[in-house]
Amino acid sequence: MLKIKKPTKEQVLRFIKRNSLIIIGTAILAFGVGIFIVPFDLVTGGVSGLAVIINEMTGGKVSVDLSVTIITWALFFLGLLILGKAFSLRTLCSTIVYPVFLHFSLKMVEWIPFLQLDTSSEVNMLLAAIFSGVMVGAGCAITFIGGGSTGGLDILAFILAKFTPIKSSVYVFIIDGTIVALGFIFFKQLPLCLMGIISAFIVAIVIDKIFLGESKVFMAYIVTDKHEEITSLI
Repeated sequence: MLKIKKPTKEQVLRFIKRNSLIIIGTAILAFGVGIFIVPFDLVTGGVSGLAVIINEMTGGKVSVDLSVTIITWALFFLGLLILGKAFSLRTLCSTIVYPVFLHFSLKMVEWIPFLQLDTSSEVNMLLAAIFSGVMVGAGCAITFIGGGSTGGLDILAFILAKFTPIKSSVYVFIIDGTIVALGFIFFKQLPLCLMGIISAFIVAIVIDKIFLGESKVFMAYIVTDKHEEITSLI
């Protein structure tokens, strides 16, 4: 009879700590998107930027949170199929809680008057770009510290990199750049495009400061079928 090894207290506490960080990070990310990015139609790349464009294309018939939910889960199952269980497990927690927190944050904007900012104000737009960048960057960094991944269109970048000699970071840049360009085409407003770019830059800076800090140690996900050989070599 196969005996299931009981996890130690340290393993249970580590599991709770990691998942708590992932949930907290994902919540901060979702609130940054729901409170600042969506109301101002900022296209910063990623799933949220694509969802904002879809909302504009359909005249508001397809809500941002619905698009995010469909795209996020579709990419998760695609990643599970192509990249395997080990990679997908890192994105599972965020995949579950992100659409929920995003939906709640969008409702908060409707319910709480002081969150209803004047979207026609360029000053408010700049503030939204700055604070969305800070919150999204902090949320992503905390999720990474917890050992998780926010998934999204990064999964598509990893899949493309698996079958081509081009690095996943290059694909991330191409995908996000394409989404920002599409945002400019559909919204035809240069300030929105520029604010989206500002927000994206702030996201990168905040992730670098919180997740990497002064450390010279980097974490890399290796997606391969030869995991035993690589583990042995390391």
